[in-house]
Amino acid sequence: MFEQLQSSLGDYISQPLWQYYLSVAIVMLPAVRIFMRAGVNPAWSLALLFPWVGYVVCAVVLGFNHWPKASPLVLKKREKKA
Repeated sequence: MFEQLQSSLGDYISQPLWQYYLSVAIVMLPAVRIFMRAGVNPAWSLALLFPWVGYVVCAVVLGFNHWPKASPLVLKKREKKA
């Protein structure tokens, strides 16, 4: 009985799509926090649910959008001098 349950559970978990969604569940919380700290809508982290495309979308959003909470480096340097 235990061997049959173990083998059926192993077959269920070994499917690649479930492994992907498990990894997304692990990555989702840090992604939401990164988006919140950057001042970008954290709903963009839902793009991670789409295999391969989601990571590219998140990278593009973080890489090319304006971060309202981040101040320009030039202003930080001026504040230190003053």
